[in-house]
Amino acid sequence: MDQAKQNEVFHDRAQALGFEITYEKFPGIHEWDYWDTHIRDVLRWLPD
Repeated sequence: MDQAKQNEVFHDRAQALGFEITYEKFPGIHEWDYWDTHIRDVLRWLPD
């Protein structure tokens, strides 16, 4: 099972167990341009 599918399975199982999960999927690969774009969103999402 590839990493993307493992993430989806984990997300679905965690939700089924009652956990509140934030899971967003974007096109691209884990390279610098991808992370440079999305790390800003993660940092804004984290609590102070």
